[in-house]
Amino acid sequence: MIQALNPRIRYGLDEFTHFLSVLGNPQKQLPSCIHIAGTNGKGSTLTYLASALQAIGLSVGTYTSPHFISYTERICINQDPISQEQFDHLLLKLQAVPGASRLTEFEILTALAFLYFSTTKPLDIVLFETGLGGRLDATNVIDPLCAIITRIGWDHLAILGHTLEDIAREKAGIIKPTKPVLTLSSHCDCVRDIFKKTASSQHAPIRWVSPEPSIPAHFKMNTIYQRENLALAKEALSFFENGHSDAAKTGLAEAQIWGRYHRFFYGDHCIVVDAAHNPDGMQQLLKQLDYDFPDQPLTFMVGFYNQKDAVAMMAHLIPFLNKSDSTMALCEFDPSLCWTYNNLHALFPTLPLTCLSLETVKQFLVDLYHRPKPGVTVITGSIYYIAHFKEMLSASATL
Repeated sequence: MIQALNPRIRYGLDEFTHFLSVLGNPQKQLPSCIHIAGTNGKGSTLTYLASALQAIGLSVGTYTSPHFISYTERICINQDPISQEQFDHLLLKLQAVPGASRLTEFEILTALAFLYFSTTKPLDIVLFETGLGGRLDATNVIDPLCAIITRIGWDHLAILGHTLEDIAREKAGIIKPTKPVLTLSSHCDCVRDIFKKTASSQHAPIRWVSPEPSIPAHFKMNTIYQRENLALAKEALSFFENGHSDAAKTGLAEAQIWGRYHRFFYGDHCIVVDAAHNPDGMQQLLKQLDYDFPDQPLTFMVGFYNQKDAVAMMAHLIPFLNKSDSTMALCEFDPSLCWTYNNLHALFPTLPLTCLSLETVKQFLVDLYHRPKPGVTVITGSIYYIAHFKEMLSASATL
């Protein structure tokens, strides 16, 4: 039996780097890497880039988090997850190393990814997404070809700090000496200043990337908020021969990540799934909904993780509900992890709010699948909640 992974968070590298040295420093035996940090957009930027690199003929490893159903989803080569057998074998190997019991879940998974990618051949490049922050994130022991920093916003405030400057400093910690950093020209001045100073101190050239003016309709990820992520991915492709070839463009168009404004239909009924799990993510989702469904009443089924700022997310959501005459239901997807109905109702007593369980949501989907009716339902909030929803759909073979 494989022992359970330690779910706690440790924002520091001393214990982890010592463990890696005992392991033989597999992070120093990796192929070329690209490191991606940011509050929102990391996964989408990585997905665009991985799809394009694979399209031009490279073998591409990806390390992402969190997962929806299985840990194996985090560690992929050419979009194929590590097999459960390989995962279990490497996990047992790691857990036998002295000091493994003191590591967190994310540290063990990161070490596992290092082992897997350093021993799998042929592999041309690995794209690493930070788990939390950047400066002291477990992934920040790699030596990347370049760093990419996506949109910065408020999230993980208890760990990263309560100002954008504090958060930007933590994200900027992935900038390495002399290695290029790609980031957005649209950052506010205080964030830009932090990145300028950090890049200058590391003698790292910085490229300010403007959002794409638009995204072609045939792209599978073509929402308004993806313009920044697509622009960053396209800039990173300039490091590669054939990076702007027709094959690369096809790869960008085909890129898709589940749970990022994922739309599908039951008859005339549209369901939108989006992991808007922080205030900036919620704001971007609502902008897209307003664009796609102007003045149309929507049904929101929301699940908030109890460590996230649900009050700030509601500050964006409530005006949208009032303006569009939309309705909201709160799903208590896990009593130990979610904001409960009583929590939220105490803060917003005048808000018409119904309470759902996962079973209620499941029955709603079943009924809708067999008797679709016109309308739009938006499933959003915590990635833990979205994961339950994905599992429901996979089990019912409706997606």
